[in-house]
Amino acid sequence: MRQLTLAEILRLALPPDTRVVAGAANLQRPVHWARVAGTRPLAAGSLEEGELVIFAALPPPVAGEGAQRLVALLDEMRVAGLLVAQPPPQALVEAAERVAMPLLVAPATARPADLERAIVALIVDRRAHLQQRADETYQRLTRIALEDRGLGAIVQALADTMEKLVVIQDEYGVVQEAAAPRTARPDVPLPPLATAVAELQARTRELPWPRREELSAHAPPPQVQLLGDSGLARVVVPIVLKRTMAGFLSAVGPAATCDELDRLVIGPAAIVCALEIAKQRAVAEAEYRLQADVLDAALAGRFASESELASRARTLGYDLSGEHVALAVALDSDAARDRATVEQPRLRLRDALRRVLDERGTPYLLRQEEERVVAFVPASPATARGGRLPEALRQTLAELLDDAAVSLGVGRAYRGVTGLSASYQEAAEALAIGQVLLGGSRTTHFADLGIRRLLFPLRGSPELQAFYDEFLGALETYDERHGTELIRTLEGFFAHHGNHVRAAEALHLHRNTLLYRLARIQAIAGLDLDDPEVRLAVQVALRLRPASALRRQPAMAETAPPEPSARAPAPEIGNGARSGGRPARRARERMGAHDQSDQSRAEARSAQPG
Repeated sequence: MRQLTLAEILRLALPPDTRVVAGAANLQRPVHWARVAGTRPLAAGSLEEGELVIFAALPPPVAGEGAQRLVALLDEMRVAGLLVAQPPPQALVEAAERVAMPLLVAPATARPADLERAIVALIVDRRAHLQQRADETYQRLTRIALEDRGLGAIVQALADTMEKLVVIQDEYGVVQEAAAPRTARPDVPLPPLATAVAELQARTRELPWPRREELSAHAPPPQVQLLGDSGLARVVVPIVLKRTMAGFLSAVGPAATCDELDRLVIGPAAIVCALEIAKQRAVAEAEYRLQADVLDAALAGRFASESELASRARTLGYDLSGEHVALAVALDSDAARDRATVEQPRLRLRDALRRVLDERGTPYLLRQEEERVVAFVPASPATARGGRLPEALRQTLAELLDDAAVSLGVGRAYRGVTGLSASYQEAAEALAIGQVLLGGSRTTHFADLGIRRLLFPLRGSPELQAFYDEFLGALETYDERHGTELIRTLEGFFAHHGNHVRAAEALHLHRNTLLYRLARIQAIAGLDLDDPEVRLAVQVALRLRPASALRRQPAMAETAPPEPSARAPAPEIGNGARSGGRPARRARERMGAHDQSDQSRAEARSAQPG
């Protein structure tokens, strides 16, 4: 069986405030036994190799040469170290350091006989002793929790007991509490706390519990992970609340010092932390409900007076008298579907948004709705058009939610209680337009939507679909049949305000090729792009593309007419597009002719032998 080292004796059997005053480099010496020495002078052969010598009282004299002779004799006997329960003379400290002999000083209240019994008991029954130390730590942490001293006090006590850096992260990897031991051991070098915290945050996704929301009722066992090539390791265990991940508890120290006691201590400690986190979340949930009540009353107009509602908001740390901006946040539909196995995904979104705003120190009122979360924050340059706050919030939320597709809508700034409803409606509409019309996973300001604000309420209507088909339906069908990009060409042309040179550069086309495509567009769709009203209608139809309710199924691609060479003369844009009649009617006639010729060619091919 492996022998205990002096470092383990120091940690497991001796009082917590025992000090190492000399020989710290040799604390890995094995300890075979412990013995209390009397006041009479020691003789060679009276002690055995590997024993820890405990002095009830130092033999006189231990100053000057007497201290050197005592240490030389103990070193000759190859003892593991020297333990005293009184302040040692400086001469003894210097003599012990000279030969690198560990010299330990127990508190003055410690009785040598008790120290001997504790050490011997540890050597005889190490496992039972380890469990006893773990139980004592659990009881100490439980008392701190019952005294309502907070999570910080629990983490600090754990760091002092484990003699390691202790960090609690929430389920998103955000650090909640961190502490270093208040008394550092010279033989256990620890990195700066900030360095360890940054390392743990960078490695959140390397944790060995990938399906965090499906934890069993029994807490998973602790794991030991090496932190790169630093020589450090962390003992880590999840903090579980109602079978869901509430965070992680980590103890960081040199890899060689991560032992069985750490594993026995950190598991029960995680349970105490879970209880404390549950208390904190209960308080946060109560605060959220008060916020939701204020917002429900404001948005529904159910309040006796604005001053009464403003007073309720002030008790929650929010001033309703200034200008506010509404932020509406939601998981995109694909993200919500991909996370169907996640328990209460929308509550995770609300919780994450609340944590991000808390971390930024931004005052807010929060409201959870069926598919989205709405937050009101004070208006500022950071929330206005071009401001960085909304997009920074969205990106941080996406990262916290495992790179989920998150969309955010921003309303305009309004003052007072009556302004809450206006900004709220705008943020909700901006969110919906960003998800439906603009592809999602983006921040959308209501102030930037332009004509989309008028078109969006019409989505799915037959008239909107008819309008779209009239101006772009033929082009979309042609693109799907032939694998061309005529609609994309049209979008690029209008994006550069009809400037052929800039549009060609943006589309990576020669100018003649662009002109040829524009002529094909006019011929196929029956459009006159020189007519201002037609140009306006086509641009509106392009805005409607994502909202078109009756999208065609892609047809089998056929070979399109070849693009003209760069030197070929470009047709005039208006060719074939100036005849009278509605563009939609001309498009239907042309498409009908195309379909008949396509069918004739197919029948001719099928009639050929072989």
